[in-house]
Amino acid sequence: AISSDIPYQGFSHEALSQVFFGGSTIQNPIAIAAFISAVAPNIKSIEAWDAEFHGDDDYLENSPPWNLVQNLIKTLPIIREQ
Repeated sequence: AISSDIPYQGFSHEALSQVFFGGSTIQNPIAIAAFISAVAPNIKSIEAWDAEFHGDDDYLENSPPWNLVQNLIKTLPIIREQ
């Protein structure tokens, strides 16, 4: 049985390899990365907050959490395999 503690109920989307979140803001990049990595384990690219589209101030404020997500999704599959 799939534990109800797992928010995605064991579902994963194997074909998804890239995703674009546009101008979404996030508060907990570690939790977001863990969730994305679990539901889409083959994600290789996450894009959010384009400086040219959103402007420099918004980009500088909101892109670092998404950069952390991008870095974490590269390492979380390695951690899961151990």
